[in-house]
Amino acid sequence: MNFYSPRATVFGRNAVKLEARPGEALDLDFIRAHCPALFAEVPHSSRSERFAHIPTHQMIEALDKEGWKVTGVRVGGSSDAEKRAFTKHMLRLRRADQLQPRQLNETLPEVVLKNGHDGTSQYHLMMGLFRLICMNGMVVSESMFGDVKVPHRGQALDKVIEGTFEVLQHSEEVMARVDDMRQIALNPDEARIFAKAALQVRFEDEVPESLQADPMKVLKARRREDQQPDLWTVYNRAQENLIKGGISFDAVREDAQGRQNHVRQTLRPVRSVDGDIKLNRALWTLADEMAKLKA
Repeated sequence: MNFYSPRATVFGRNAVKLEARPGEALDLDFIRAHCPALFAEVPHSSRSERFAHIPTHQMIEALDKEGWKVTGVRVGGSSDAEKRAFTKHMLRLRRADQLQPRQLNETLPEVVLKNGHDGTSQYHLMMGLFRLICMNGMVVSESMFGDVKVPHRGQALDKVIEGTFEVLQHSEEVMARVDDMRQIALNPDEARIFAKAALQVRFEDEVPESLQADPMKVLKARRREDQQPDLWTVYNRAQENLIKGGISFDAVREDAQGRQNHVRQTLRPVRSVDGDIKLNRALWTLADEMAKLKA
């Protein structure tokens, strides 16, 4: 298989995001070159002897033999230079026979694996979705079914492999929920309500006034195919814009004399592993609850 050319994005404090091209997987050498935290052969010095350390790259190699391919990697940054080689990271895994999409707007099931060699995370497996048209990965809410969590002790490697198949068992249920969302049309008022709620999830209690006044900015379509009013497409537009950033808005800032000034800002992408998962899951829950109300 031709693995190149994947994309590598580096943020502050050595946070990194890798994305495979459609129909391909990430080569282990490419991952090694950009994400050394996955190849730490010993845990961080803060871990005790009870911490069963298995380098994430060994997980990748074992899962590869079981037919799982890595399609995305995200590594969190750290202000502590010593911890950067051990910090929390997230993999997106897809079955080898589902790497090649059949059509542009297809959505494929994935398994999301979070881990850390610094004690900040156990092996955590979640259900994910990948939408080809926007090259964007989603994470399904834990409320649909329980995640699989494997502590760093005992036969962790075998349990993680078992867990990937356990999570994937829910793929039919999740894809059925996606089909339901595709059949639900939102009127302009409902779409506006969804946009306001999505912004509240992203900004919590500090939504900029300009976005409160014009929440539909978060639903701006980045491509013609995403202009449909169904719930699935509306949810995807919000998810892509809030995760990847790029939305322009006015913010109020005080100068040294205490005077308020309006400045133009652009929403930054979500860079942390936990922030990505938290926001993704909250947006899925929002879309899922909207589907239940409309049904």
